[in-house]
Amino acid sequence: MTTKDRLTRGLLAGIAGGVIMSIVDLILTFLGWVKHPYYDWGLSLLTGSTSGTLFETVIGQIIHFIFTGVLGVFYTYIVLLIPSRNYLLRGWLYGVIIFFAIHVTVNLFGFQPLRPIPTSQLLSDFVTASIFGLVLAETMNRFTLKKIR
Repeated sequence: MTTKDRLTRGLLAGIAGGVIMSIVDLILTFLGWVKHPYYDWGLSLLTGSTSGTLFETVIGQIIHFIFTGVLGVFYTYIVLLIPSRNYLLRGWLYGVIIFFAIHVTVNLFGFQPLRPIPTSQLLSDFVTASIFGLVLAETMNRFTLKKIR
């Protein structure tokens, strides 16, 4: 599938990355590695509390997908500023920078619903942010008319 609209490509690629990272995040949550899954991050950043019901979990997950879609849109425009043939490295780096910025912001402002962040959560979030960046970059490459290889 290709589309000439950069915004649409970014939104779809971001949501695709968000879906894959959320699947991995949910698996790691069930294994006990994650204290606050991404649906809690999405919900708590807007409401100030984590999910307690299925409805809140669904709303939190939708918020997370909207957020990753917006990150995908930003990526499509940032990519224009940073030319590189190594699109997977660029995508991975973008995912890691977002991970770092969000965790620093949560700690800097002392955002209580998500604190403290255990080391296992940090490791899990780093892995899923890396997955997000790689899926985002690969999806963007597949959506683009001129492939980068």
